[in-house]
Amino acid sequence: MERLWFWGPVALAGLLILQAGAGFADERPLDAAAPEQPALFSGELELETENDWTFRSDDAANELNDLFNTIELTGGVNLSRAISAQVHLTYDPVLDPTGGRAFPDHGLYAEEIYGQYEGERVRLFAGKFNPAFGTAWDRAPGVYGVDFAEDYELAERLGLGGAIKIGSTRAGTLTLTGNAFALDTSKLSDSLFTSRGRTRRSDGGVSNTESLESFSVTLDGSEIPDLTDAGYHLGYRFQKRGRGPDDVADEHGLVAGLHGARQMSGAKLEWVGEVVYLDNAEGTRDELWYYTLGTAVSFAQYNLAVSYTGRPRMVEGGPDLDDRQIQVSAGVEMFDGWACDVGYKFHVEDGGDNHTVGLQLAKAFEINIPRR
Repeated sequence: MERLWFWGPVALAGLLILQAGAGFADERPLDAAAPEQPALFSGELELETENDWTFRSDDAANELNDLFNTIELTGGVNLSRAISAQVHLTYDPVLDPTGGRAFPDHGLYAEEIYGQYEGERVRLFAGKFNPAFGTAWDRAPGVYGVDFAEDYELAERLGLGGAIKIGSTRAGTLTLTGNAFALDTSKLSDSLFTSRGRTRRSDGGVSNTESLESFSVTLDGSEIPDLTDAGYHLGYRFQKRGRGPDDVADEHGLVAGLHGARQMSGAKLEWVGEVVYLDNAEGTRDELWYYTLGTAVSFAQYNLAVSYTGRPRMVEGGPDLDDRQIQVSAGVEMFDGWACDVGYKFHVEDGGDNHTVGLQLAKAFEINIPRR
Protein backbone atom coordinates (compact mmCIF):
# COMPACT_ATOMS: atom_id res chain seq x y z
CA MET A 1 0.00 0.00 0.00
CA GLU A 2 2.89 2.34 0.76
CA ARG A 3 3.96 2.28 -2.88
CA LEU A 4 0.50 3.04 -4.25
CA TRP A 5 1.21 6.78 -4.33
CA PHE A 6 3.95 6.05 -6.91
CA TRP A 7 2.72 3.04 -8.88
CA GLY A 8 -0.89 4.21 -8.98
CA PRO A 9 -0.20 7.25 -11.17
CA VAL A 10 2.18 5.25 -13.38
CA ALA A 11 -0.36 2.48 -13.97
CA LEU A 12 -3.12 5.01 -14.51
CA ALA A 13 -1.14 6.91 -17.15
CA GLY A 14 -0.35 3.72 -19.03
CA LEU A 15 -3.97 2.59 -18.94
CA LEU A 16 -5.23 5.91 -20.20
CA ILE A 17 -2.79 5.98 -23.11
CA LEU A 18 -4.05 2.58 -24.21
CA GLN A 19 -7.67 3.64 -23.81
CA ALA A 20 -7.08 6.86 -25.72
CA GLY A 21 -5.80 4.82 -28.64
CA ALA A 22 -9.01 2.77 -28.53
CA GLY A 23 -11.16 5.87 -28.86
CA PHE A 24 -11.64 6.76 -25.19
CA ALA A 25 -10.05 10.18 -25.66
CA ASP A 26 -12.11 13.15 -26.80
CA GLU A 27 -12.68 13.16 -30.56
CA ARG A 28 -12.50 16.10 -32.98
CA PRO A 29 -12.78 16.41 -36.77
CA LEU A 30 -9.65 15.47 -38.71
CA ASP A 31 -9.42 18.94 -40.21
CA ALA A 32 -9.85 20.73 -36.86
CA ALA A 33 -6.95 22.73 -35.52
CA ALA A 34 -5.15 21.10 -32.59
CA PRO A 35 -5.93 22.80 -29.25
CA GLU A 36 -3.20 24.89 -27.72
CA GLN A 37 -0.86 22.88 -25.52
CA PRO A 38 -1.33 23.59 -21.80
CA ALA A 39 1.38 25.16 -19.69
CA LEU A 40 4.01 22.81 -18.29
CA PHE A 41 2.76 23.69 -14.79
CA SER A 42 -0.36 25.62 -13.84
CA GLY A 43 -1.56 26.22 -10.33
CA GLU A 44 -1.99 28.62 -7.44
CA LEU A 45 0.08 29.67 -4.44
CA GLU A 46 -1.92 30.89 -1.42
CA LEU A 47 -0.25 32.84 1.38
CA GLU A 48 -2.02 33.45 4.65
CA THR A 49 -1.02 34.85 8.04
CA GLU A 50 -3.54 34.56 10.87
CA ASN A 51 -3.67 35.55 14.52
CA ASP A 52 -6.29 33.93 16.78
CA TRP A 53 -6.78 35.15 20.33
CA THR A 54 -9.09 33.20 22.62
CA PHE A 55 -9.57 35.89 25.24
CA ARG A 56 -12.25 34.21 27.35
CA SER A 57 -12.96 30.55 28.06
CA ASP A 58 -14.49 28.34 30.71
CA ASP A 59 -11.24 26.38 30.46
CA ALA A 60 -8.32 28.70 31.29
CA ALA A 61 -5.95 26.49 29.26
CA ASN A 62 -7.76 27.61 26.09
CA GLU A 63 -7.04 31.29 26.71
CA LEU A 64 -4.05 31.85 24.43
CA ASN A 65 -2.81 33.73 21.37
CA ASP A 66 -1.80 31.77 18.27
CA LEU A 67 0.04 33.51 15.40
CA PHE A 68 0.81 31.29 12.39
CA ASN A 69 1.24 31.02 8.63
CA THR A 70 -0.49 28.80 6.11
CA ILE A 71 1.06 28.37 2.67
CA GLU A 72 -0.55 26.11 0.07
CA LEU A 73 0.62 25.23 -3.42
CA THR A 74 -1.87 23.44 -5.66
CA GLY A 75 -1.50 22.66 -9.33
CA GLY A 76 -0.58 20.18 -11.99
CA VAL A 77 2.37 19.18 -14.12
CA ASN A 78 0.65 18.76 -17.49
CA LEU A 79 2.10 15.79 -19.36
CA SER A 80 -0.46 16.30 -22.14
CA ARG A 81 -3.81 18.02 -22.62
CA ALA A 82 -5.53 15.26 -20.62
CA ILE A 83 -2.91 13.62 -18.39
CA SER A 84 -1.26 15.40 -15.47
CA ALA A 85 0.44 14.90 -12.12
CA GLN A 86 -1.44 16.88 -9.48
CA VAL A 87 0.14 18.18 -6.26
CA HIS A 88 -1.17 19.92 -3.15
CA LEU A 89 1.57 20.93 -0.72
CA THR A 90 0.80 22.58 2.63
CA TYR A 91 3.03 24.40 5.12
CA ASP A 92 1.30 25.19 8.42
CA PRO A 93 1.41 24.28 12.14
CA VAL A 94 1.41 20.48 12.45
CA LEU A 95 1.25 20.40 16.27
CA ASP A 96 -1.53 21.70 18.51
CA PRO A 97 -0.65 24.73 20.67
CA THR A 98 0.12 24.10 24.32
CA GLY A 99 0.30 27.82 25.09
CA GLY A 100 0.68 31.14 23.33
CA ARG A 101 2.95 30.91 20.29
CA ALA A 102 4.21 32.90 17.30
CA PHE A 103 5.20 31.01 14.13
CA PRO A 104 6.48 27.77 15.70
CA ASP A 105 5.69 24.12 14.90
CA HIS A 106 5.32 24.62 11.14
CA GLY A 107 5.77 21.61 8.89
CA LEU A 108 5.59 20.91 5.16
CA TYR A 109 3.62 17.91 3.91
CA ALA A 110 2.02 16.55 0.74
CA GLU A 111 -1.72 16.70 1.26
CA GLU A 112 -2.29 15.38 -2.26
CA ILE A 113 -0.09 13.91 -4.98
CA TYR A 114 -1.73 11.85 -7.69
CA GLY A 115 -1.94 11.08 -11.38
CA GLN A 116 -4.99 12.27 -13.29
CA TYR A 117 -6.71 11.90 -16.64
CA GLU A 118 -9.31 14.59 -17.37
CA GLY A 119 -11.38 14.53 -20.53
CA GLU A 120 -14.47 16.48 -21.48
CA ARG A 121 -16.80 14.33 -19.39
CA VAL A 122 -14.60 11.80 -17.57
CA ARG A 123 -11.94 12.21 -14.89
CA LEU A 124 -9.83 9.38 -13.43
CA PHE A 125 -7.20 9.63 -10.70
CA ALA A 126 -5.00 7.52 -8.42
CA GLY A 127 -2.49 8.25 -5.68
CA LYS A 128 -2.83 10.34 -2.53
CA PHE A 129 -5.87 12.63 -2.63
CA ASN A 130 -8.83 14.07 -0.71
CA PRO A 131 -11.94 11.97 -1.52
CA ALA A 132 -15.17 13.84 -2.18
CA PHE A 133 -17.63 14.15 0.71
CA GLY A 134 -19.26 17.43 1.74
CA THR A 135 -18.49 20.98 0.64
CA ALA A 136 -19.15 23.20 3.69
CA TRP A 137 -15.59 22.60 4.92
CA ASP A 138 -14.56 24.66 1.86
CA ARG A 139 -17.61 26.83 1.08
CA ALA A 140 -18.68 28.10 4.52
CA PRO A 141 -17.84 31.83 4.57
CA GLY A 142 -15.91 33.92 7.06
CA VAL A 143 -12.66 33.65 8.96
CA TYR A 144 -13.96 30.75 11.07
CA GLY A 145 -16.84 29.44 8.95
CA VAL A 146 -15.21 26.11 8.08
CA ASP A 147 -13.86 25.28 11.55
CA PHE A 148 -16.31 22.55 12.61
CA ALA A 149 -17.10 21.33 9.09
CA GLU A 150 -13.42 20.53 8.51
CA ASP A 151 -13.88 17.65 10.97
CA TYR A 152 -15.64 15.51 8.36
CA GLU A 153 -13.47 16.40 5.37
CA LEU A 154 -11.86 13.26 3.94
CA ALA A 155 -8.20 14.14 3.52
CA GLU A 156 -4.87 12.44 2.86
CA ARG A 157 -6.12 9.08 1.63
CA LEU A 158 -4.36 6.65 -0.69
CA GLY A 159 -6.48 5.12 -3.40
CA LEU A 160 -8.18 5.77 -6.70
CA GLY A 161 -11.38 7.20 -8.09
CA GLY A 162 -13.25 8.64 -11.01
CA ALA A 163 -15.96 11.10 -11.98
CA ILE A 164 -18.36 11.32 -14.89
CA LYS A 165 -20.23 14.46 -15.98
CA ILE A 166 -23.75 14.26 -17.40
CA GLY A 167 -25.24 17.43 -18.86
CA SER A 168 -28.66 18.77 -19.83
CA THR A 169 -30.85 16.85 -17.39
CA ARG A 170 -33.93 18.08 -15.57
CA ALA A 171 -31.86 18.09 -12.41
CA GLY A 172 -29.13 20.19 -14.05
CA THR A 173 -25.60 19.23 -15.00
CA LEU A 174 -24.65 16.21 -12.88
CA THR A 175 -21.24 15.01 -11.73
CA LEU A 176 -21.09 11.53 -10.17
CA THR A 177 -17.87 10.80 -8.27
CA GLY A 178 -16.66 7.56 -6.69
CA ASN A 179 -13.56 6.93 -4.56
CA ALA A 180 -11.97 3.86 -2.95
CA PHE A 181 -9.30 4.61 -0.37
CA ALA A 182 -7.39 3.96 2.84
CA LEU A 183 -5.73 6.37 5.26
CA ASP A 184 -2.19 7.28 4.23
CA THR A 185 0.36 5.33 6.31
CA SER A 186 3.28 5.86 3.90
CA LYS A 187 6.24 8.17 4.51
CA LEU A 188 4.12 10.94 3.00
CA SER A 189 2.03 10.98 6.19
CA ASP A 190 4.92 12.68 8.03
CA SER A 191 6.09 16.28 7.54
CA LEU A 192 9.37 18.14 7.00
CA PHE A 193 10.93 20.80 9.25
CA THR A 194 8.64 19.87 12.16
CA SER A 195 7.63 16.22 12.30
CA ARG A 196 3.99 15.46 12.96
CA GLY A 197 4.83 11.75 13.16
CA ARG A 198 4.24 9.07 10.61
CA THR A 199 0.81 7.43 10.74
CA ARG A 200 0.95 3.71 11.54
CA ARG A 201 -1.61 0.95 11.19
CA SER A 202 -1.42 0.47 14.96
CA ASP A 203 -2.61 4.07 15.49
CA GLY A 204 -6.10 2.97 14.52
CA GLY A 205 -8.83 5.19 13.18
CA VAL A 206 -11.42 4.66 10.47
CA SER A 207 -10.06 3.76 7.01
CA ASN A 208 -6.64 2.98 8.54
CA THR A 209 -6.60 -0.48 6.95
CA GLU A 210 -3.82 -0.34 4.31
CA SER A 211 -6.35 -1.79 1.86
CA LEU A 212 -9.08 -0.22 -0.27
CA GLU A 213 -12.01 -1.16 1.99
CA SER A 214 -13.39 2.38 2.41
CA PHE A 215 -15.22 4.40 -0.22
CA SER A 216 -17.37 7.45 -0.93
CA VAL A 217 -19.94 8.24 -3.63
CA THR A 218 -21.18 11.78 -4.30
CA LEU A 219 -23.53 13.51 -6.73
CA ASP A 220 -23.16 17.21 -7.53
CA GLY A 221 -25.70 19.24 -9.47
CA SER A 222 -25.22 22.63 -11.13
CA GLU A 223 -26.72 24.72 -13.92
CA ILE A 224 -30.19 23.71 -12.77
CA PRO A 225 -33.04 24.91 -15.02
CA ASP A 226 -34.56 28.12 -13.52
CA LEU A 227 -31.92 27.96 -10.72
CA THR A 228 -28.71 28.50 -12.65
CA ASP A 229 -26.95 30.16 -9.69
CA ALA A 230 -27.65 27.29 -7.28
CA GLY A 231 -26.21 23.82 -6.83
CA TYR A 232 -26.49 20.79 -4.59
CA HIS A 233 -24.28 18.04 -3.18
CA LEU A 234 -25.39 14.57 -2.03
CA GLY A 235 -23.13 11.83 -0.77
CA TYR A 236 -22.52 8.63 1.16
CA ARG A 237 -19.33 7.31 2.69
CA PHE A 238 -18.22 4.09 4.34
CA GLN A 239 -15.04 3.91 6.41
CA LYS A 240 -13.80 0.55 7.63
CA ARG A 241 -12.81 0.47 11.28
CA GLY A 242 -9.12 0.30 12.15
CA ARG A 243 -7.24 -1.63 14.83
CA GLY A 244 -7.09 1.03 17.54
CA PRO A 245 -8.58 0.61 21.03
CA ASP A 246 -11.48 2.95 20.15
CA ASP A 247 -12.26 1.25 16.83
CA VAL A 248 -15.37 -0.79 17.56
CA ALA A 249 -17.51 -0.26 14.43
CA ASP A 250 -17.47 0.76 10.77
CA GLU A 251 -18.50 4.35 10.07
CA HIS A 252 -21.38 5.28 7.73
CA GLY A 253 -21.97 8.88 6.67
CA LEU A 254 -24.57 10.85 4.71
CA VAL A 255 -24.36 14.43 3.44
CA ALA A 256 -26.86 16.78 1.76
CA GLY A 257 -26.02 20.36 0.89
CA LEU A 258 -27.21 23.38 -1.09
CA HIS A 259 -25.29 26.44 -2.19
CA GLY A 260 -25.85 29.41 -4.42
CA ALA A 261 -25.08 33.00 -5.39
CA ARG A 262 -27.09 35.99 -6.56
CA GLN A 263 -26.20 39.42 -7.93
CA MET A 264 -28.18 42.29 -6.39
CA SER A 265 -27.69 46.00 -7.20
CA GLY A 266 -23.92 46.03 -7.18
CA ALA A 267 -23.61 43.41 -4.43
CA LYS A 268 -23.18 39.66 -4.54
CA LEU A 269 -24.93 37.36 -2.08
CA GLU A 270 -23.56 33.85 -1.52
CA TRP A 271 -25.04 31.18 0.74
CA VAL A 272 -24.51 27.57 1.77
CA GLY A 273 -26.39 25.04 3.87
CA GLU A 274 -25.27 21.49 4.64
CA VAL A 275 -26.31 18.59 6.90
CA VAL A 276 -24.05 15.63 7.70
CA TYR A 277 -24.93 12.51 9.68
CA LEU A 278 -22.27 10.06 10.87
CA ASP A 279 -23.31 6.72 12.34
CA ASN A 280 -20.58 5.04 14.42
CA ALA A 281 -18.64 8.31 14.07
CA GLU A 282 -14.86 7.84 13.98
CA GLY A 283 -15.25 4.12 14.66
CA THR A 284 -17.14 4.56 17.96
CA ARG A 285 -20.78 3.78 18.69
CA ASP A 286 -21.64 7.50 18.74
CA GLU A 287 -24.03 9.33 16.43
CA LEU A 288 -22.76 12.70 15.21
CA TRP A 289 -24.53 15.47 13.30
CA TYR A 290 -23.31 18.67 11.64
CA TYR A 291 -25.61 21.53 10.62
CA THR A 292 -23.95 24.38 8.75
CA LEU A 293 -25.58 27.60 7.51
CA GLY A 294 -23.63 30.52 6.10
CA THR A 295 -24.09 33.64 4.03
CA ALA A 296 -21.75 36.32 2.71
CA VAL A 297 -22.30 39.66 1.00
CA SER A 298 -19.58 41.32 -1.06
CA PHE A 299 -19.73 44.82 -2.56
CA ALA A 300 -16.92 46.88 -4.10
CA GLN A 301 -13.84 45.72 -2.19
CA TYR A 302 -15.69 44.84 1.04
CA ASN A 303 -17.30 41.66 2.39
CA LEU A 304 -19.42 40.61 5.36
CA ALA A 305 -20.04 37.01 6.46
CA VAL A 306 -22.11 35.18 9.07
CA SER A 307 -22.16 31.42 9.62
CA TYR A 308 -23.38 28.89 12.17
CA THR A 309 -22.51 25.24 12.73
CA GLY A 310 -24.11 22.89 15.21
CA ARG A 311 -22.34 19.65 16.15
CA PRO A 312 -24.53 17.55 18.48
CA ARG A 313 -23.09 14.17 19.45
CA MET A 314 -25.03 11.33 21.00
CA VAL A 315 -22.37 9.55 23.02
CA GLU A 316 -22.70 5.81 23.66
CA GLY A 317 -22.46 5.21 27.41
CA GLY A 318 -21.79 8.85 28.32
CA PRO A 319 -23.29 12.33 28.43
CA ASP A 320 -24.30 13.79 25.07
CA LEU A 321 -22.50 16.84 23.68
CA ASP A 322 -24.03 19.93 22.09
CA ASP A 323 -21.10 21.75 20.46
CA ARG A 324 -21.93 24.79 18.32
CA GLN A 325 -20.30 27.82 16.81
CA ILE A 326 -21.42 31.16 15.41
CA GLN A 327 -19.01 33.51 13.68
CA VAL A 328 -19.16 36.97 12.14
CA SER A 329 -16.44 38.55 10.05
CA ALA A 330 -15.74 41.48 7.76
CA GLY A 331 -12.98 42.14 5.28
CA VAL A 332 -11.55 44.43 2.65
CA GLU A 333 -9.44 43.83 -0.43
CA MET A 334 -6.43 46.12 -0.22
CA PHE A 335 -3.56 46.84 -2.60
CA ASP A 336 -2.22 44.28 -5.10
CA GLY A 337 -4.86 41.69 -4.24
CA TRP A 338 -4.04 41.41 -0.54
CA ALA A 339 -7.15 40.80 1.58
CA CYS A 340 -7.55 41.59 5.27
CA ASP A 341 -10.37 40.04 7.34
CA VAL A 342 -11.29 40.32 11.00
CA GLY A 343 -13.55 37.84 12.73
CA TYR A 344 -15.18 36.83 16.01
CA LYS A 345 -16.51 33.43 17.00
CA PHE A 346 -18.44 32.14 19.98
CA HIS A 347 -17.93 28.39 20.22
CA VAL A 348 -19.13 25.80 22.69
CA GLU A 349 -16.94 22.68 22.82
CA ASP A 350 -17.13 19.83 25.33
CA GLY A 351 -19.60 21.87 27.36
CA GLY A 352 -17.37 24.94 27.70
CA ASP A 353 -17.92 28.44 26.30
CA ASN A 354 -15.12 30.13 24.34
CA HIS A 355 -14.72 33.58 22.74
CA THR A 356 -12.12 34.15 20.01
CA VAL A 357 -11.19 37.11 17.83
CA GLY A 358 -8.86 36.92 14.86
CA LEU A 359 -7.10 38.79 12.08
CA GLN A 360 -6.27 37.22 8.71
CA LEU A 361 -4.09 38.56 5.89
CA ALA A 362 -4.09 36.59 2.62
CA LYS A 363 -3.21 36.68 -1.06
CA ALA A 364 -3.33 34.15 -3.91
CA PHE A 365 -0.88 34.05 -6.83
CA GLU A 366 -1.52 32.26 -10.11
CA ILE A 367 1.45 30.27 -11.42
CA ASN A 368 1.91 29.28 -15.06
CA ILE A 369 5.22 27.85 -16.27
CA PRO A 370 5.09 27.66 -20.08
CA ARG A 371 6.59 24.93 -22.21
CA ARG A 372 9.78 25.79 -24.04
